[in-house]
Amino acid sequence: MGMMDIACVVVAVFVAVPGALSGLPQAKPSDDGNVCIQKQEDEFCFSYDRKNEEIGPFYWFKVRDTRKCFHGVNQSPIYVDTDKVRRSCGRTKLRYCPVGQVRGLFENDGYHPKLAGLDIGMAKLNGVPGFENENFELNSIHFHIGKEGKRRGSEHVIGRKRYDAEMHMVHVREGSEGSGEKAGLAVIAIFLSTTEGEHNSEVDAMLNKVHRIQEYTGGPLCEGEPESVCAHHTSGNGNCGGIPHVIRPEHLLSSQVTNRGFYYYYGSLTTPTLSESVLWQLIKKPIRISRAQLKAIQNTYTHFPGVLMKEFGNLRPLQDLNGRTIYANICGDENDD
Repeated sequence: MGMMDIACVVVAVFVAVPGALSGLPQAKPSDDGNVCIQKQEDEFCFSYDRKNEEIGPFYWFKVRDTRKCFHGVNQSPIYVDTDKVRRSCGRTKLRYCPVGQVRGLFENDGYHPKLAGLDIGMAKLNGVPGFENENFELNSIHFHIGKEGKRRGSEHVIGRKRYDAEMHMVHVREGSEGSGEKAGLAVIAIFLSTTEGEHNSEVDAMLNKVHRIQEYTGGPLCEGEPESVCAHHTSGNGNCGGIPHVIRPEHLLSSQVTNRGFYYYYGSLTTPTLSESVLWQLIKKPIRISRAQLKAIQNTYTHFPGVLMKEFGNLRPLQDLNGRTIYANICGDENDD
C-alpha cells in the first residue's frame, strides 16, 4: 500500500474567514426530548405500496419492531425549507481515512440496488459535524427512486429542487450499537439528476452494473409470515451473494460534488425499524446520471414477484420536522438554487 493509500485526504473544505479552524454545530433531536431507538437487527417484510393497508408505508407500525418509532418526533425523510436553514460558515472537513479501494458485493435486496459486505467497512468517514474526531465505518450504499411518472424522485426534498434519485451512504459510528444507539449512524445522501450536475465515475460504475442484478431469485426469509402478505426473500443474486465490486469512497465525495456544501440534521432510518439514530448530511450539489441508468433501477424487480421497482418506487413519505433545526455549511450569501 502506497503513501497515498494510507494518508487521509480531505474531500471537502469550506472557509468563511481566513484563520482559526471552526467546527460546525452538532445536529440535535427535537426539543421534545424523546428519541426513539429500536435497533435494526433483521430484514423486515414491508412494502412501498401506499395503498397496502398491511405493510405499506402508512401502515409500517404493523411491521415487526417498528410500532415503537413509527410516530416518533425525529423521523426521516424531511422537506428542507432553505429559507429556515441555520447556516454556519466555518471550515469543516469530511474525509475518508485510510484512502483507497474497498470491496463489496453489489446486489438486489428486494428494496433497492445495494453495495455491502466484504471489506467495505475499512473505509472510515470522519469530520461529521459535532463528531469530528470520531470515525464512522462505511456499512452500505443503496439507491432510492420515485414511482414512475411522479415528480418526486428522491426521499429528501430541498426547497423547489426535484431530483430523479437519491443515493445513501450508510456509516456506523465506531464503538456504537449503530441503529441501536443515539447518533450511532451517519448517512450521506447524494442526489442524482438526469439534467444537472456532473457525472461521477464511481456512481457510473455501480449503476452500469444494475442490469446484472435486476432479477430477484432468493428464497423465502420471513419465518411465520405468509408469503401472500410479504414474499420477502434473502438478499443477493440467486442466493449467491451478489456481484463483487470495488469502489473508492473518497471519490464519491470529490470536490466537484461537495464544493457547494451540505445540509444536515438529526433524524431516523427511512425503513423499518425507523430508529431515530441517524446523523444526516444531504449533499447540496447533485451528481448527473443518464436516463438509461435511471431506467435500469426502475426495471429492477422487488421482493414481490413480478413487481418492478418503478411501480411504487422506494420512497418513504415526508415526515414532520417537529421543531428540529436544519443546519448547513453554506455561507449566507450563497444561493440555494
